[in-house]
Amino acid sequence: MIEGGRPCLDLVQQLYAVENALAGARTTLIKDHLDNCLDNVVGPMTAEQRREIEEFKAIAKYL
Repeated sequence: MIEGGRPCLDLVQQLYAVENALAGARTTLIKDHLDNCLDNVVGPMTAEQRREIEEFKAIAKYL
């Protein structure tokens, strides 16, 4: 786009889209890991333990 002489606004919009796509992929990867890998390692939990894990998963969405 730079070599093609596209306007700066077009470049910024594309960079913004790429950044959002990468952030979404990162979030999906973390969520999948927590939902699958962590639960498999931890095994059966009490309701209180489950609630703490679910709170951690909710917080992890903001990473």
